[in-house]
Amino acid sequence: MGNPNVSSNSTIIRVNSIFYTIQGEGFHSGARAVFIRLSGCNLACGFCDTEFKYGEPRTCSWILSEVEMVGGSCKFIVLTGGEPGMQNIGPLVDLLKKNDFYVTIETNGMYELPSSLDWVCVSPKTSIKSDKFVVRKADEYKFVVGLYGKVPNTSGLSASHYWLSPKNGSSIGGEIKVGEKSCNRLDSVAAQYCVQMVKESSKFKLSLQTHKYLGIK
Repeated sequence: MGNPNVSSNSTIIRVNSIFYTIQGEGFHSGARAVFIRLSGCNLACGFCDTEFKYGEPRTCSWILSEVEMVGGSCKFIVLTGGEPGMQNIGPLVDLLKKNDFYVTIETNGMYELPSSLDWVCVSPKTSIKSDKFVVRKADEYKFVVGLYGKVPNTSGLSASHYWLSPKNGSSIGGEIKVGEKSCNRLDSVAAQYCVQMVKESSKFKLSLQTHKYLGIK
């Protein structure tokens, strides 16, 4: 839970963008959702597919108003980044919950999270044996796997769902740095490889970024 002594108006969160779309992957794939994309990340993955480097400082109350304006009657929230766990999101989660929103998060699992979240999706980008990896219980774990990748290690993790997600080709390079531009070059070869891995394992299911196949944000 967020600190009850911290006002939602006194907490400043850096926001990259807020937009209304569908959740394109994982358990809630296909559901309409308002995405709150926060800026900043502690990693710089070469296959990163989102723009998160830039953002504006906003109060939680401003974010709530923007969410209600953008999403209308939609009560499904996806907190994402970058890495949303880097910021003090507790007061924002509490404010959204107070206003009857269902709040989910996409995280790399390297930061402690508010207990009031409704759904936690962890996509590990570092070894789960690292002492920097802290979220070992979640609703779903999503592993990004490239061609000839190995079946991920899930020892010590607890979740209802485990996914394999194909690593897409990266268009980042040259003057464009990680976090400055979204990458949407789909890699069908990696997807077929993940399909084969799923067929050989009873634990994993395939998660495709369907929003990219549909050509929507």
